[in-house]
Amino acid sequence: MTQIACAKPTASLDDVELFSTLPAEERQRLADRCLWHRLEPKHLLIDGDHSSPHGVFVLTEGIVELSQRDSKWDIVPVGWLSAPACFGEFAAIMSCPGAISVRTVTSCEVGELSEETFNRLLSEYPSFSLKLLKKTISIVRALDDDIVRLHLADSILAAAHRKTLLCTL
Repeated sequence: MTQIACAKPTASLDDVELFSTLPAEERQRLADRCLWHRLEPKHLLIDGDHSSPHGVFVLTEGIVELSQRDSKWDIVPVGWLSAPACFGEFAAIMSCPGAISVRTVTSCEVGELSEETFNRLLSEYPSFSLKLLKKTISIVRALDDDIVRLHLADSILAAAHRKTLLCTL
């Protein structure tokens, strides 16, 4: 799995929604401060089980898969992100490793902002903080929808189980 350091990205942070409220000059400074890498498919970028604290990643090209391990330690895909995207914000805010593993699906261009730089943005740009808060709320709402669907699925499974038991009597 190849990782090639590259000096400049082929895309800019202008395309990443999270950074859209920042002034153009700040986005350029951030792009210059990022540690940029070109990654081949199947490269493990973040190991949610063993990773050390990391910065915030900016995906400017490609697709990554997000996964977690279940109670049996099997890898369970939980989603995909395609460029332009940003991830690792919550781990950076909490100064701890993330719980999600991230692996490239295609060739990717990824920049990493340090935790310190990201947290500085949150304190200096209220519009940036509000954008991240809106992203967080969107994630929480999606989780609420998932909980409702799981509750409904549980009810359906319980009814099917009762029906099956009654058929065996």
